[in-house]
Amino acid sequence: MLAFKEWSTVVDALILKEQSIIVRKGGIAEDNDRFQIKADRFLLFPTLFHQADNAVKAEWLRKAPNKDYYPSANEVLITHEVKVIEERKIVSFDELQLLNDLHVYNENIISERFNRWNDKGLFVLKVEVIPLNEQKLIMVLPEMMGCKSWIDIHL
Repeated sequence: MLAFKEWSTVVDALILKEQSIIVRKGGIAEDNDRFQIKADRFLLFPTLFHQADNAVKAEWLRKAPNKDYYPSANEVLITHEVKVIEERKIVSFDELQLLNDLHVYNENIISERFNRWNDKGLFVLKVEVIPLNEQKLIMVLPEMMGCKSWIDIHL
């Protein structure tokens, strides 16, 4: 099944409805170095890879539950899936700033992502986060690691 990797801190925000959008530029391991929307429904895969507390709003960090999705070094708990409601590419930083109340990223990381690789724009997905009927504990395999947004997992 297709899963989308996102920082654990942001997964918490999505689950608790403190964040209702996913903002993505693309990772160095993405196809053509660009983010592509691969499905309108997918599992939410919490990751600690590249997670940085200084990249999210301080007010979110003060109240974030910091759920531990990793009971061991090689297992991850999958608790929710995502349904994409709307997708669009934002090419104006002013337009992106209007979405500030819909995410927990701080302005520095949003600006950095917007301006990365000298081509303006970010993909924004308005999403609905849905709890799984049964949480799944899965093994983290080597092919799930690295700087990529999408991975295949077997439940």
